Amino acid sequence: MARYPYPEREPEARSFPAAGAGLPGQAPTRSDVDICRDIESALFYDGAVKSVDIKVECQQGIVTLRGSVETEHEKRLAEEDARNIPGVEEVRNELRMGVRG
Repeated sequence: MARYPYPEREPEARSFPAAGAGLPGQAPTRSDVDICRDIESALFYDGAVKSVDIKVECQQGIVTLRGSVETEHEKRLAEEDARNIPGVEEVRNELRMGVRG
């Protein structure tokens, strides 16, 4: 009879509840602060978007972009950057074009 260093046991289902996790099988939700921070970073590092005049607000995964950009292209890119962040449920793009400050 072979001897094992550990006794055999039934495999157990292990669960690790995450903060903000919903029902089993759902991904945990991210905090609004984390989502906003990640969007601000994405905008800052996107060379095609001048993020200086863009304000990001987030509430329960719904992101609102406010402020001004120079072109329609910049406006679309900023929205795309926000949509690509995990935890974002919806993006409300209220950016204005052509007006700075």
